[in-house]
Amino acid sequence: FKEKINLFVFLFSLYISTVWINFYYLSSMNVDFFFYYDYINYFIGGGGEDFNSGHGSFYYFLISMIFKSNFEFVTNLNVMTILSYSVQSINFIYYITGIVGVYKLFKLYKIENSLILLSLTVFNFFPQSIYMRAVMKPEIVGFAVFPWILYYLDLYKREKNITYLFY
Repeated sequence: FKEKINLFVFLFSLYISTVWINFYYLSSMNVDFFFYYDYINYFIGGGGEDFNSGHGSFYYFLISMIFKSNFEFVTNLNVMTILSYSVQSINFIYYITGIVGVYKLFKLYKIENSLILLSLTVFNFFPQSIYMRAVMKPEIVGFAVFPWILYYLDLYKREKNITYLFY
């Protein structure tokens, strides 16, 4: 029963922090937004063929796909809101991927479930995690994959199974 309560508190904190970000922060008002917007513009068919940032484009491709799926709702009044929703939706998926990786890594180290869920609940409200979910920056991809890299490297060290290196 205690574990279900801890899981509920974690999920509720994830929900509340995500809703707060979606309601009170426009990703399109970020300082670096227009630096990265060329990628989005390219994928929605608006030109912008010269990219100078050297970032991979898959992250921006996903954002543009969410944005394109909402084209029917776009007006001059809400374009920035829908673009912000697109950014925050993709960031949320990456965030969940990273959180699950952190959970699995902690379980690998035999940390108690209630302590893991408490840590992740606090992390949901940590300023850097809120910032990471709110702005359009590819650093969220690093957060999503880094715990998984550590997890599979540790599994490889323990079991000497080369398959874990490919994961």
